[in-house]
Amino acid sequence: MSALLPLNALSREEHQFLGSKRHPLPACGYLYQQGDRSTELYWIRAGIVCLESVNERGERCILHFLGQGTVLGHETFLKQPRTFDARACTDALVEVIAPSLAPDPSLCAFMMRRVHAAAATPLQDAARFKVDLHRAQATEKVILLLKHLRKLHPEKADAYWLPSRNDMADILDINHATASRVVARLFREGALRRTASKSFVQVDWSLISRLRRGG
Repeated sequence: MSALLPLNALSREEHQFLGSKRHPLPACGYLYQQGDRSTELYWIRAGIVCLESVNERGERCILHFLGQGTVLGHETFLKQPRTFDARACTDALVEVIAPSLAPDPSLCAFMMRRVHAAAATPLQDAARFKVDLHRAQATEKVILLLKHLRKLHPEKADAYWLPSRNDMADILDINHATASRVVARLFREGALRRTASKSFVQVDWSLISRLRRGG
């Protein structure tokens, strides 16, 4: 679901154009906030980051969870302030990309198109995810979220980050009690298992698939 920008495969000239550097971000830290001036893009190398916004009632709303390979910061190309907050859900490592004027105009145009396409993808993914949620009942919504979170972890991960019940209720558009009830059922049936970290769980994906099919 994420848009991978393979920085490791770029040429020396392309790296010079991107002007990238690595930046560790602790859990709960903000990469940027709504209204900030936008001059850089960010490529998530590890960890999970969420996009948030504040609605007209002053309530904070989670729009989407993003993981390794995602490029953030489409506002940089629009020369507009940040549209959303970007907050680390887990400890994260990001590549800070500062597009600069490349000496070769054709390289500049190519790289701008390449990075712009990658940075636009998270918003498209969020829109598709919301459409899927709209058609689902509460248990199916939680399972859809788990399936999405699976894609944000390394392929052979043995534990997966689980949002708080409040954050889960927020992004899934269900109330806290309903989110808690569904998660409690998944633990009770063995689909989720606790780990040493209260923020991470082990998941029985075969059982999750059966529950999704109603089995």
